[in-house]
Amino acid sequence: MQSNIIWHVFLAFSSIPNPNGFDTQSGGNFFKSTSYTIEALCAKTYEGTIEKLKEIEAKVLTKRFDLRQFETEYQQLEIEYCKALARFEKGTKRYSQEMQNVDELLKQRDSIR
Repeated sequence: MQSNIIWHVFLAFSSIPNPNGFDTQSGGNFFKSTSYTIEALCAKTYEGTIEKLKEIEAKVLTKRFDLRQFETEYQQLEIEYCKALARFEKGTKRYSQEMQNVDELLKQRDSIR
């Protein structure tokens, strides 16, 4: 669908012969007024764009729904991860203490000889 839009615009100057905007041809310092016709043509229709936007919006809604479902799963995994990390840190600390205890006992045994 192509539309032609015509605007009639009243402009303050018909031409600006110098940067000051004065009419130098007649020798006076007054502004001339002139009417212009500006024609703008719509070069492209937007029917296809609207359909593409609808398709993309449908995909966005689907992704949002998928993300909500995944978010619940992710939160559960994060809780399990934090619990596992706490157990790992506790195990690492215990391992370190046990190794220190073994080293201490070995030193005591070596000192008896």
